[in-house]
Amino acid sequence: MAGEIISESILVIASITLVGVLVAGVYFSLTSISSGMSSMSLSLSQKLTTDLKIVYATNVSSTTVVIYIQNTGETDIFMSSSTLYFGKVYQLQPTGYSTSSPPNWTSSVAVLSPGSTAKITLTLPAPLQQYQYYEAMFVAQNGYETDYVFEVM
Repeated sequence: MAGEIISESILVIASITLVGVLVAGVYFSLTSISSGMSSMSLSLSQKLTTDLKIVYATNVSSTTVVIYIQNTGETDIFMSSSTLYFGKVYQLQPTGYSTSSPPNWTSSVAVLSPGSTAKITLTLPAPLQQYQYYEAMFVAQNGYETDYVFEVM
């Protein structure tokens, strides 16, 4: 009789321990999922409130391109954290922000606030070819992108 009580006590303690381990595992899984959903929701809301448009782009010399980009959204755009791609259509290459050697680009503002326009000056290592179509694509720090195609005359 005493052996049965001890056996039942051990089984009850083991059952309670097992339930505790299962609850802790489920709790950990739920908190991991919720934190992932929370960060994904924040990222998505930032993308939804971001709206950029390259208003105009043209070459001012054979190795310099000027791009005007407007922030029509509600999110600040940090220029140094963004990426500018440039090249012939379908042959885009990344360019460096404020690097010492071309291709590089600078901006008239450090932060592109909602409703404002920035002038981007892109310096190229080689001259542009006449009668060719070139594309500029700007990618903000949150992944939002906009592009513009123009012909060099």
